Amino acid sequence: MLLPVKPNIVNISVIKIFFLWGKGPTEFFFQNRVCDIRNKGTEAQSTKGTMKEKIAGWVELAKPNNSELSCKRRRKRKEEGGFEQIMFLFKKIFAPLLFPVSVCLEIMILGLYLLFFTKKQKTGKFIMLIGVLLFASLSYDAVSDRLLKPLEYQYPPLALNSVSDISSSAKWIVVLGGGHTSDPRIPVTSQISDESLVRLIEAIRLFKELPGCKLILSGGRCFDPVPEAETMASVAQAIGINRQDLVLEMVSRDTKDQAENIRSIVGNNKFILVTSASHMPRTIALFKKLGMDPIPAPTAHRVKEKHYISPHDFYPGSGALSKAERAVYEYLGIAWAKLRDQI
Repeated sequence: MLLPVKPNIVNISVIKIFFLWGKGPTEFFFQNRVCDIRNKGTEAQSTKGTMKEKIAGWVELAKPNNSELSCKRRRKRKEEGGFEQIMFLFKKIFAPLLFPVSVCLEIMILGLYLLFFTKKQKTGKFIMLIGVLLFASLSYDAVSDRLLKPLEYQYPPLALNSVSDISSSAKWIVVLGGGHTSDPRIPVTSQISDESLVRLIEAIRLFKELPGCKLILSGGRCFDPVPEAETMASVAQAIGINRQDLVLEMVSRDTKDQAENIRSIVGNNKFILVTSASHMPRTIALFKKLGMDPIPAPTAHRVKEKHYISPHDFYPGSGALSKAERAVYEYLGIAWAKLRDQI
């Protein structure tokens, strides 16, 4: 003999099947709410009204509350933050292995291994020769300049005669940090890298030409305990800039973070963007991806047109290697940003 089924359980089952069939697999949250509906089944059963009203009540009970949605959002942000942290460490650890000096050493070490630990003597000598020739060629300006120049001259310098044309629209001058080491034993001007110092000086030059603008100094802690923006602010104040004219962005770790955080500060306002000339193409692409249209003001050019020849030009040097490393660094950064769909 079949026992009669309670109406509230049947209705709940019908609604459950309806939701799973009509909403698809992404809406299985209804299953998590069945217990709540059953607990309130007696209350719903005693309510007078049509079946349509009862179904509407049960559907309302099946909806997730705001606290559950907030927990899901926080959990998702935490997972995304953990993934971004892993990606950040990955590029900081493995990218230097592709820098010119590292690659040359890796090639030569491989050649030495073949020479001393295998019978492949000819192959080992050939690989050693490649490593030595690559290292030597990148030590000359004639080679490293060809790598760096396409990056540095994509955007022309912001000329003084054009500054007055944008004075009415640009209210912010954004300076991106380029590295620092907070060492209290040395002057604050020595605690920021050469590139950061040149960027800051160029921004101050423009700041003096554009009354009413504010300086945004961008740079977080990354691996140093003191935010880079704070160190740059100390330098700016040491050379005469009032603290009221400075806005510090101190939470970013890389250029992508800087673009996101600066957008929240400037909004839709026009602004001048100051960074190294080689860094400018990647930076402009990241900012435009987020809907901003900065006015580029490149500085810290390393490739310069010389009108003379000196004995130094015929010798290899670490300066040329530094240019090559900077070029490779930026090309890797552009490739990484494209891979992550950031530009």
